[in-house]
Order: sequence, then C-alpha cells, then structure tokens
Amino acid sequence: MVIVFGALALLVVAIMCVGLSGIGSVERDDQAVLSAASRLPAEQRIAVERTLGHAEAQLASTRAWLEGLGAVALVLSAVAFVSLRRGIVGPLNQAILIAETVAAGDLSQEFTTDLRGDFGRLLGALGTMEDTLTDLVEPVRNFVCEA
Repeated sequence: MVIVFGALALLVVAIMCVGLSGIGSVERDDQAVLSAASRLPAEQRIAVERTLGHAEAQLASTRAWLEGLGAVALVLSAVAFVSLRRGIVGPLNQAILIAETVAAGDLSQEFTTDLRGDFGRLLGALGTMEDTLTDLVEPVRNFVCEA
C-alpha cells in the first residue's frame, strides 16, 4: 500500500514538474520575443507586448491551477492512505491478537467485534473458532483434572 501511494505521489509530482518546466520554458521564450520586439516599430512592438502580456497572464493562471490541483491531489492521496491504513491495520491487529492468544493456549478470552464487512467476518470467525475450541477442550480438561 505504501508503494502504491508513494508511486501515485511521485506521479503527481512528476506531472507537476513537467508542466511547470514547460511553463518556465515558454516564459523564457516570451522574454526572447519581447527582447526581439524592441527593434520593431512602435505600433508592432505594442501589439507584440500586448499579446505577450495576455500569454503571460494565461501562463500564470495555468501555473496556479497546476500547483493548486497538484497540492490537492497530494493531500487527497495522503488522506486516502491514512484512512485505508487505519481501516486495515486496526482490524488486522485484532485478528493477530486473537490468533496469538489462541496459539498460546489461552482459551479463556471472549472475542467479539462490531465491525462489518470482510474484517468483521474474519474477526467473528476467529471468535467462533476460539469458542468452538473452548467447547472441545473444556471436557478434556475436566476429565484430566478428575482423573
């Protein structure tokens, strides 16, 4: 899971870098055009400067959108990662606790869960397994203790 979300974050960063690099390249080209336009007659130079001004405004807007959407994508990825991790790790730790408790021979614990879905079914089945083992082992223990 860490690898998937890490790869997603790297992809978002790479897309942002490519886009911002392209915008920077166009801005440098605009400066070269503006420099060359200084040798044009005044009317043509003003038209070029006006056109470049509009282009620069569009580039600034595109840069802001790219940075904003990239930041939102990274934040959403982080939130999704934390949410998924919390939803998986907690129930998985409960299942491990039940398995380790039963493996250690402690059948005195009562295991219940309020979870739904696959993890709820897993934890419920582990609790039922522990109850079944207790029902099977208890008569044997009593017989051995009486003998």
